[in-house]
Amino acid sequence: MREGLAEAIWGEVLQRELPFGSNRVLAVIMTDLSIGAFGESRALIVRENSLRPAHFIRTEKGKDFFPAREDRRITKLTTKLRKFVLSFIPEEYGTESERFVLGQKILVHRITQKFAAEYTHSVFHGSTSPSNIDLRGTALDLGPMTALSGFEQALFADDYPNGDTRNIKETILFEFFDDLKQTMPEPLKKSVLSRRAVGSIINSVFEENVKKEFLWFVGTPREILDQVWERSESQVFAKHLWDLAKQGNDNLVNVRFKVGKDPGTYNVRNIMKNLVLDSQASEKDFLSSLNEEIPDEKMRNKILKSFSKFQLVLTEVALNSGYGKYAFKKYQSSAVEIRNKKMTTLMRGTRYFIQFFTEIWKYRIANNRSTLFNFVNRIIDSNRREWFSSTPKTLVIGEKKHYESGAVLQQVVDGVTGEERIELVAPVVNNVLVFFDKKISLDGLRSHKMSLVLGENSFSISSVKLLDNKAILKFN
Repeated sequence: MREGLAEAIWGEVLQRELPFGSNRVLAVIMTDLSIGAFGESRALIVRENSLRPAHFIRTEKGKDFFPAREDRRITKLTTKLRKFVLSFIPEEYGTESERFVLGQKILVHRITQKFAAEYTHSVFHGSTSPSNIDLRGTALDLGPMTALSGFEQALFADDYPNGDTRNIKETILFEFFDDLKQTMPEPLKKSVLSRRAVGSIINSVFEENVKKEFLWFVGTPREILDQVWERSESQVFAKHLWDLAKQGNDNLVNVRFKVGKDPGTYNVRNIMKNLVLDSQASEKDFLSSLNEEIPDEKMRNKILKSFSKFQLVLTEVALNSGYGKYAFKKYQSSAVEIRNKKMTTLMRGTRYFIQFFTEIWKYRIANNRSTLFNFVNRIIDSNRREWFSSTPKTLVIGEKKHYESGAVLQQVVDGVTGEERIELVAPVVNNVLVFFDKKISLDGLRSHKMSLVLGENSFSISSVKLLDNKAILKFN
């Protein structure tokens, strides 16, 4: 039960933190069974289907003892893999072999992006294998996941530490592509990527995406991140931030037993947050804060100069993209507050709370599933740094989700006007809005004023918009 809850919590958090989401738990089913010396409750978890590299690698036992059956299994799977890889590239982009090469590169790119995001977000799996990753770059098998205090060279079950690209190359993809060279049908066999090609993609994509994620942490909106990254000023600033992150993290830390409390020589999360917040205050306060955070004068000057140039670029791109001048300042300051929350307490500490909760409350859980929902959602909401808005140019700074109806209530900062408002995104069935435990006719909603009470505040509806069988309500 404990691991089932951990999978559910991490699945929801990483669905929002990582570029291609996670393999989420759809249901946790309690049983009357127990395991271990302490008789911990056992449970079944129902997860989304996955596509693992291990599915396409021949097993040693199969090759040695059941070669004919193993050949049939692999032949059937590689036929499906061919269709899957080709699905990434439209037919007009070339021959089947050319499209197959491009499709493979996309798979390598996505998996590498996933690892780069985990590194910069200080979340760590540590048990890398061809069966613990989805080919689409989706996080998978989340039992070993833990949160780090910074950018430690963490070790768990892998041969190489956190942030080392050899985990992607030698543990996952080299074996996967080596086997494809033997099992793919002609003529695609000749189009399977070489180890050298795979390694080259991994090196360049990992470095670029680590640096881009650092720019996200200093308040860059996702929708303009690629534009901002194209500018050399942004790349120089991101490189300096990565240099800060690596300093003081030379020693290996085995997180099987502990998590390092020291995030390195520099607390990069605080630096990224304070660079933005203090730069909007007086110059004296800004410089004073920076002196405390980065005592080394040479490094401090690098960060100060590169941040100033980056900030000009970011503001320029944001304004050209439709953000308001003063609204973007509010957007960015709100973003750095949320995004630079430490993740250390996400599972270390709550792991034991989960065990305590499931044992003490297991009978109540069995009779009242909302108890489990509330517990899982509370942990998710307190540790999440990324929410998604259905409205462009908005930053979500708070969210409440009703899992049974699918309605989502969000508090957002408008990047165009600078105002804070409440938005409700809820499913519409037969012209009826399903709003938490309420059902409201859309026709009646448009013709009558509606208010929403949150705590001591009351909000009036300002607009209703339909999008893909969902209604987006904005409140003043």
